Amino acid sequence: RLMGEQVVDAAVKALATNFALRAVPHSRSASVPLSGGDGGARFAARRRLTELTSVDPAIRDRWFATYGGNASALVDRVVTDAEAGRDLGARHLTIAEVRYAVEAEMARTVTDFFARRASVFYWTEDGGMSVADAVASEMATLLEWNGDERATQIGAYRDLVAANRFTPQSAWTA
Repeated sequence: RLMGEQVVDAAVKALATNFALRAVPHSRSASVPLSGGDGGARFAARRRLTELTSVDPAIRDRWFATYGGNASALVDRVVTDAEAGRDLGARHLTIAEVRYAVEAEMARTVTDFFARRASVFYWTEDGGMSVADAVASEMATLLEWNGDERATQIGAYRDLVAANRFTPQSAWTA
């Protein structure tokens, strides 16, 4: 929020300097909950997650910690398709999250999903490459990608992961 406030302040200052903008209403963002942060929605999501016994408790706990009140949207996806709650294998990532990222958060690339929506890029040794095929397949269905686009998406993400991973070298070389 602080970074956002600083960016808006700089933009307002630039608009005032360059375009004589004078009247800007005071921001309410400090008092408006972030998406998923509303207390009532969090309470409802916790209750729904508790009732969703078909999904691994570790996944349910991570959903609540990550999505807060928005975890109810993941529950909706699992109620519609139980397979959507299955652990894909990277940090308890699920198809329900891929669907949510595309349908509610406007994720449009495999890189966007892994790096900005699920943060798997940062927190797994392989950057999520072990589940990239499953994620790309689901995104391809939702976004109507053809086989070439799906392959391009996986390739672009593989390149990003490769460029940002360190392979330790032995200090003892012969």
